Amino acid sequence: MHRIKFTLGFVALLNAGLVFALPPHPEGPITDYTRLLDKTEAEWKPTAPGGKPGLSIECFRHPERAFYIGSKVTAVIQAPLGAVEKVVDNVGGYSDIFFGFEEIKKSETLPTGWTVFWHRAVPVPFIPDLRYEVVYKNRKDSATRKTYRYQMKEKIDLLKGLDGLIVLESFGPGQTHLTQFLFLDGKYGPMESFAPAKVWGDAIRDVYLANVGIKLRAENPEWAKEKLRDEARKTYKESEAKACIDKKVSLAGVAEAGATK
Repeated sequence: MHRIKFTLGFVALLNAGLVFALPPHPEGPITDYTRLLDKTEAEWKPTAPGGKPGLSIECFRHPERAFYIGSKVTAVIQAPLGAVEKVVDNVGGYSDIFFGFEEIKKSETLPTGWTVFWHRAVPVPFIPDLRYEVVYKNRKDSATRKTYRYQMKEKIDLLKGLDGLIVLESFGPGQTHLTQFLFLDGKYGPMESFAPAKVWGDAIRDVYLANVGIKLRAENPEWAKEKLRDEARKTYKESEAKACIDKKVSLAGVAEAGATK
């Protein structure tokens, strides 16, 4: 059974206060979480094998801004590292696993990764669709780990910042551990006043389903797009997402590092 859990492990990592050399982050807008993600990537400790196959999610709140959404997803995937890499690297297949977007396409290939264009319809009157690009910088740290550091290329009115990190780790020939951090600095118009719970609920649902999509596609490469979406949606439990949101905490150092207030 998929479950959503809450831990303070990431908070402890960010409080470590160690001196280190940061890897370069994508050259997008600096967000309130950029330094923390740079540090997390630079100081990454291998994840201990074990745990049941499934997916867990943690929720983080900004210390000052109610709709600056943060999340951490972890998943044990029953597929080798190479198979999971293939899914994440295949931008052409993103429409199969990232639900709700009108268009997703690679707009630029870079020496260290690529840029992806995202178009999402906004079902709110008088609010334009979201159209933005995300730059990915990828590193194969070793034969057993690959990282994807990504940021929004240029901020737009409705989305000032998108900052994230994906780490894939091999747990042996047939199992991979996925960790993803994602922080969104958006504007949600009337929903902020009239449906604040929906803002967080929709965001956490989308993050959860996207990572379930990666997991199921790697485990079942032969599935049709429609079957993958149906099976992914079966795993989502709104009550568990609500529990994650209710337990969200702010991360140490964010208020001091804020660059987008």
